[in-house]
Amino acid sequence: MNVLVVGSGAGAVQASLELLERGLRVRMVDMGTRASPATPGLPARGFHELRTSDPEQQDYFLGRELEGIPFDDIRTGNKLPPLKKHVIASDAERPPSETGDFVLNQSLSRGGLAMSWGAGAMPLRENDFGAFPYGLADLAPYYEKVCRTIGVSGDKDDLAERLQAPEALQSPLELDTPSARLLAAYRRAGRRMRDRGLTMGRAWLAVTTEESPNRDACAYNDMEFWGDADTAVYRPEWTLRELEKNEAFEYLGGLEALSFEEVGGRVRLDVCETATGERSSLEADALVLSASIPGSARIALRSLGRFGAEHSVPICTNAYSYVPCLYLPMLGRPVRDRRCSLAQLSLLFEPDADPSHAIFSSVFTYRSMLTFKLLKEAPLPYRFGLDVFRMLLPAMMIVTVFHADEPGAGKRYWIEKDDGGGVERDHIRYEEDAAITLRRDRTEKSLFASLRKLGLLPIKRIRRAPGSAIHYAGSLPLSARDTELTCTGEGRLRPFSRVWVADASALPMMPAVPPTFTLMANARRAAHHLADELAR
Repeated sequence: MNVLVVGSGAGAVQASLELLERGLRVRMVDMGTRASPATPGLPARGFHELRTSDPEQQDYFLGRELEGIPFDDIRTGNKLPPLKKHVIASDAERPPSETGDFVLNQSLSRGGLAMSWGAGAMPLRENDFGAFPYGLADLAPYYEKVCRTIGVSGDKDDLAERLQAPEALQSPLELDTPSARLLAAYRRAGRRMRDRGLTMGRAWLAVTTEESPNRDACAYNDMEFWGDADTAVYRPEWTLRELEKNEAFEYLGGLEALSFEEVGGRVRLDVCETATGERSSLEADALVLSASIPGSARIALRSLGRFGAEHSVPICTNAYSYVPCLYLPMLGRPVRDRRCSLAQLSLLFEPDADPSHAIFSSVFTYRSMLTFKLLKEAPLPYRFGLDVFRMLLPAMMIVTVFHADEPGAGKRYWIEKDDGGGVERDHIRYEEDAAITLRRDRTEKSLFASLRKLGLLPIKRIRRAPGSAIHYAGSLPLSARDTELTCTGEGRLRPFSRVWVADASALPMMPAVPPTFTLMANARRAAHHLADELAR
């Protein structure tokens, strides 16, 4: 038996792995764009060496066309580094859209959005599963499988005590100097911080600290933010390369999935060649939608002929802020060069027992992110500001803040056709309740009041526009209710019998923690149940 998988992102490759392990054949349908052949490779050397001696450094720090300099509104726009810009589809590549203030980033690239993710790999806790039709015990075995596949590093510290750590968890990444001091300050504060609802620990990241035949160990070059000089940071591309070695797997790139129908106990998928516009069909015993958001929802809505606002589906995203901070104990102190540029520490801030009120934060040090980004936002003359920031740089830290999100009447996605019935247009309406926004603001202030007691002084809170976190969920949600365009607890899309969902579309809400690790585990679980169904 064979299965069609639409997409090549984090969920798609994990579902494909599970299906192949169960003895099924898999064909992956993907747009599969790549970086331009002229895109420079990232040297496998450290940040300090590159900044002080490499004559080609503009190519990967600023871009050959200066595309890495953000001239747009700081609240919106694609903030990826130059070597990752191709991961987000350009306006010319994606369908026309009307999204208001909502920032809808889509990827047509081979490997999807996770080719540029921050590698955060924390599982959900039991109380995060309130909206799911299953619990943590049902997903835990698949967290373990994903952990072994992608390589997750982390420590069994205060933060880990709040989580169910996979057995395959690798040793944690080394901390840089400021982060090690901040974590030590938290530990000295002990129960005082936990009584305020703050739990801090080393970040759980899909970054390998152990060498293996297929993956490199982290080299601590402080260049992970800028690109992939090695395979230490997990990208779906690494799994896709392994899948292509399997004779039961076929990658069909350059194809756009349009719609599907179930015919005679099989599924027919209509596709379009992106290069020629030629249309054709593929058939299989089952179909897995993993085209991300809104790709999977768009295909499902089109297949049912559901156009217009009256046929809208939910959409969720993390409310997201980032806060440049000054860590006072580091002023005037030296820092070591060996470091990773991804998140150093993670925080859970829980002001009460309601998991929807929790905040998840990551703490980054600033050195490799380049001073000009701060200078652009500072109310200082550029020459003077540059001198100031160079002096403060060892003490600069960034705290990102993510809030959970749930579906609501004002958070909807749908597609419209023009009057001629031809061109389709994406529509998103995203309206947050004012009381929720006010509560989030109070919670953030309470979080930073706690961090001040550890010596971390916030300079400016920058609230990003909805969708800017590039975390989307919920358009084809798992649900115990038997309603159209929802998924059963096993992952089958209603009202179909042979169509399954294996991306963030299936998550019924957006957790505060980054969703990618959970969507990968759910993709494995859905593929497992699909294989069981085909075996019957």
